Amino acid sequence: MLEYVHQWRDIHRLWNTPTDPRERAIKRIEADEEYLRAGLANIAKNRVGHFVRRVTTGLFVLWAAEIPIRYSRINSTPRLVIRGIWLLQAGLLAVALVGLVMVVHRRGPLVAAPLAVLLAYITVVHMPFLAEARYSLPAKPTVLALFAIALAELMHRMLPQTGDYLP
Repeated sequence: MLEYVHQWRDIHRLWNTPTDPRERAIKRIEADEEYLRAGLANIAKNRVGHFVRRVTTGLFVLWAAEIPIRYSRINSTPRLVIRGIWLLQAGLLAVALVGLVMVVHRRGPLVAAPLAVLLAYITVVHMPFLAEARYSLPAKPTVLALFAIALAELMHRMLPQTGDYLP
């Protein structure tokens, strides 16, 4: 872990040291290339460990680690609150996946395919190297829609149906 910290500091220094706008742009490209090189070297050192981290931590960070708190207040926010936010997002995603299954069941795989492809695409593209919660933001409306579908279907199944909706 200490090696990762040193790598990050070196790359961060490349990214932020220049003050001239032109030099900064060039150094940021160099920093990105160094970041890729360091990442690929780290993967080559421990392929199985990298795969396990990506499948566990990477998936969680990508889909459930968004903290909707002002950046300057995150460090002062109690850990219990942050863990609660994470748990809520993980639960929302789990129910959304149930909603996707319900769409497949009710409407067929052809209707559910675009929704599933969006979620799969974001996961496959971002999970292998670097997963950040912001990368899944374009798919959050789809996740919320699938959550609403699952919630509506579950309520429909749990509540008694009279067939008469007008008072």
